[in-house]
Amino acid sequence: MFTEKSFSHIRNERDFLRMQSLLADLVIPLRNIVAAELQRGNKIADVGKDYPDNGSVHVTMRDRFDDKYASKDALFSLCDDPHYWHADYSSVTHPRHLLIC
Repeated sequence: MFTEKSFSHIRNERDFLRMQSLLADLVIPLRNIVAAELQRGNKIADVGKDYPDNGSVHVTMRDRFDDKYASKDALFSLCDDPHYWHADYSSVTHPRHLLIC
């Protein structure tokens, strides 16, 4: 589902495989939002784990997104703090997963 073209930059093959593996663990509602954002031309900037909770996955998108994907399974929050990020979607499950822009 996620190819090298899905990412804004990839340092090396190992980095690409790590991010792909983490994306496979992202909860489905957020994974669907990532796929929709990729369709509209956005890119994945970074993928990490264990934030905000142990066992969670967080994905940072290159471009900003809005609340159009908000649902009972993907909660939207506007942060708009230049020290952190503009907005995020979070899962309602534990551990909480994040999609950040």
